[in-house]
Formats: sequence, C-alpha cells, structure tokens
Amino acid sequence: MDDRPRIPAWADVGLWRIGAAPLLYQAYTRAGWVLVAQLVALGAIWISVTKLPDPSTAEVVILAAAIAAAMVFSAVQVGLVWLASARNAQREPASTRWLSTGLAAVVLAASGLVTYEKTVPSVVELWHIAHGDTALRDGVMAVSDDGTQLFFSRTFSVGTADEFKRLLRSAAKVTTVHLQSPGGRLGEAVEIYAAIRARRLDTVVDTFCLSACTIAYLGGSTRRMRQGARLGFHGAAFPGLPQSELDKTNRGMLRFLVSAGVDVDFAERATNTPAESLWIPSPAELIDAGAVHQVIP
Repeated sequence: MDDRPRIPAWADVGLWRIGAAPLLYQAYTRAGWVLVAQLVALGAIWISVTKLPDPSTAEVVILAAAIAAAMVFSAVQVGLVWLASARNAQREPASTRWLSTGLAAVVLAASGLVTYEKTVPSVVELWHIAHGDTALRDGVMAVSDDGTQLFFSRTFSVGTADEFKRLLRSAAKVTTVHLQSPGGRLGEAVEIYAAIRARRLDTVVDTFCLSACTIAYLGGSTRRMRQGARLGFHGAAFPGLPQSELDKTNRGMLRFLVSAGVDVDFAERATNTPAESLWIPSPAELIDAGAVHQVIP
C-alpha cells in the first residue's frame, strides 16, 4: 500500500505534466514558475558580469546553457497550459480557457523578451572577453625610432594593458604617450592610466581619444592635445548589466576623474552622459576643468 501523501486534486499542477488542478489555477501557477525561471536567468547574468571579470570559455558555456534551460522550461510551461486547455475543453468554459492560455502566453512573451534582451548581449560580450576580444585587436602600439615617443592607436581590448606594460618596460627612454582610440574595456584603460602615471609620462592626443581612452590619457603628468583633436566622454556601459550596477560604476568613475585632477562638475557631466551618446567638450572646457593642460599646434 502506498502511504505517501497525495497532492490534493485542486493543487495538482505537475511540473512536467498536465495536472488535475483547475485550468486557471494551473495557468497562474505556471506563470509564476516562468517568472522565477526568468529571474534565475537574469540573476545568473548579473553574477557573471559582476563577479567574473575574466570569465573562462567553460563558464560562459555553462551560463549560456543555464539561460537556455530557463527559456526551454518556460516554453514547456506555456505548452502545458495550452494542452490542459485543449484537454479540458468539455469541462472548462471557453472564457476560462482563453484567459488561461492568454495569461501564460503573455507572461512568456513579456518575460522572455526582457530576458532575451538582457541575457543574450551579455553572453555574447562575455564570450568575446573569454576569447580575448580577438575582433578588437587591430591597431598599432609602437615606439619611435629615437625611443622617446610611444604611439598607441588601437582599441582597449582584453590583454591590451599587459601588452602596453611589456612594451613600456622595454622602452626606458619613453617620455610621451600618443593616444588615438575609440575606447574599449574600462579596466584595461585604468591599468594603462596607472602605468603612465607610475612612469610620470606625458600624454598627447593628436586626433581623437574617446570613451575609455580618456581614462588612460588622464594618467599623463602633462596632458596635451593638438588643435582640432577631440576627447569624448560618456558613462559606463555593459550589455545586460543592471542600471544599479552601472550607476555604481559611474560613481566610481566620477571619483576617479576627480582624483586625476578633473573638476567635479566636468566629471559629473562626463559620467552622466548616456553610454550611447558622446560628450565632446571644447578645448576651453577641457583646460578649464583640468582635463587638458595645453593645446598645441
């Protein structure tokens, strides 16, 4: 005799099967399960982005598999509501069947869209990081013939800072770093900033230095820019990262800019500029704020 407690019929939903519970109860319960699954997927992304600065390929694959499992589980729950609706066509009124299947479909569509928009770009970005940003490695990093000038013309990709520091160690006579870059990884730029500052090197922008590049530029003891050159600033960005984390990063970046000698009002405008935009201050604004020391021909 089976003495195991039995689930009451009214509460029998069934995780992977059609339960005996009323259709509307099943729809609400499965909708809740779908929301939980999507929250787990979003939480996995948040943990990966904030706690795994240098993810391995295996970690990214596991993350992608977990997100895919959450999406499959959600789709199965909606499918089970639809099947339960079809099976109970004789017992449940049409209005209940439509309400139940509609609720399940709306929950899946809404939560699935949010999860897709947040998780897929993050997984792609983490995959690029795990593989060393190979698509962003084009460019030049070289020392002049007389050994005094270091020319940096590339994106700040994973491993750029290590390469920069190796080159700098082999070039004891370097006094000035010329920066030209559209930006890239903030962490790499911070490391290059520290390397420039440790050697008390000067920095120059001959054409343009945007986004993360400006962080490295601020490491210069004397910071110059040529007439017509551009420096561009904006707040932090990372696909899928919650706004609260981006705000925290921007607050840290503001403190960083001020510690580098930049006026606080200028720093606030720079970090408050949306990541999809770019604020390009005038030379006068840059000099008044202490970001640039001199404009040269």
